[in-house]
Amino acid sequence: MKKVKNTLLLITLLTCFFAGCSTNTQSLVAEQDNKPNYEQSISQAGEYLQSQIQASGQFIYRVHMNPNQKLQRKYNILRHMGTLYALKMLDNYRPGSVDNAKMKQSITYMLEQALAPVEGTMLGMWSSEEIVGTKGMKRQIKLGAIGLTLVTLCQNYDLIKDEYPLESLEKLGDFALFMQKENGGFYSKYYEKEGFDRRWNSLYYPGEMAFGFVELFNLTGKQKYMDGAVNAMLYLYNERKDKPATKIEADHWALIATDKIFAYSPDLDSEIRAKLLAHGKQVVEKILSDRVIDHPVSELNGSFNADGRPTPTSTRVEGLVAIYPHIDDAALKAITYQAIVDASAFLLNAQISTGKYAGAWPRAIIKLEEESRRALKHNRRAEEIRIDYVQHALSALIGADHLVKP
Repeated sequence: MKKVKNTLLLITLLTCFFAGCSTNTQSLVAEQDNKPNYEQSISQAGEYLQSQIQASGQFIYRVHMNPNQKLQRKYNILRHMGTLYALKMLDNYRPGSVDNAKMKQSITYMLEQALAPVEGTMLGMWSSEEIVGTKGMKRQIKLGAIGLTLVTLCQNYDLIKDEYPLESLEKLGDFALFMQKENGGFYSKYYEKEGFDRRWNSLYYPGEMAFGFVELFNLTGKQKYMDGAVNAMLYLYNERKDKPATKIEADHWALIATDKIFAYSPDLDSEIRAKLLAHGKQVVEKILSDRVIDHPVSELNGSFNADGRPTPTSTRVEGLVAIYPHIDDAALKAITYQAIVDASAFLLNAQISTGKYAGAWPRAIIKLEEESRRALKHNRRAEEIRIDYVQHALSALIGADHLVKP
């Protein structure tokens, strides 16, 4: 095991309670002084992600710190584009820190692999066996892939406009509108032969797609895309409004999309704005209900899940940072701020700081000592690193750094 924050700390047979179960854990994260260094962590994460871009533009998608651990070949369009979104955040945070030639190569690689016509004149991002690596899978379009592709293309439009004019982006956005239902919800998948998947729905795709819509609106000025985003968020509001916060999803993409809607549509109808903010506060309350405080394994404090995986904490910080400026309840805002600070400290401690994988985050910072199939799977993958683990932590820390700077 590579060192995590300079020292490998093993805590043996420490009994703790999480997820309603009594579980022994073994810590893979070390103590860290309390003084946060966001900038160093962000810089290392950005360097790591850029080092994973190959000459073709494809990322080294997943590695394992144990060289004896075999990994299946897998790839994911959403995580590819999400990682480019995080690198664009880094470039805005510290101009010149991202290699634009690499960015362009990575964007065009995926477009050349996946962007293709659908339903006549529109465009989709096609997942296939050749891209994903799943043998025998049906060729399909995932709504979330369109959403994050549009985010990346719109935010990096100057890099790709010669090869992919605005018309191409609009054709992609128009197919997403085609996937949207009258109630604002979406079909999550579209199969090449069967059409819409009418059975399976994704938690995160609506928020990802709403984010993509507002970025396309910002670039084109076409109201239909903002309407698509607002309708998507109103659908989520209606779906969740009568549920207790603890029973809804920690939907960070919805919080990010809500922030973007408010930013790009300052004249939004006051009643709609109130509904979107009420939904955002409901998601915030859900996230805060999952805070880990005074845990027997001190390294887990500040996180939002007690199994030691940094990524669920990263995504929640992304969402909290996005919606924080809009929270109008002073008490909720204060708790949210402290939760962001505490969660960021957890992420800083969890980052690998030395060696070949410096700047990355592992899948988990603890190993479980219990005897169960869940523990075996968890432990086998604990030292795995995937680009989205790093992407989400990078985005979270950039947002947190903006928030906590005086």
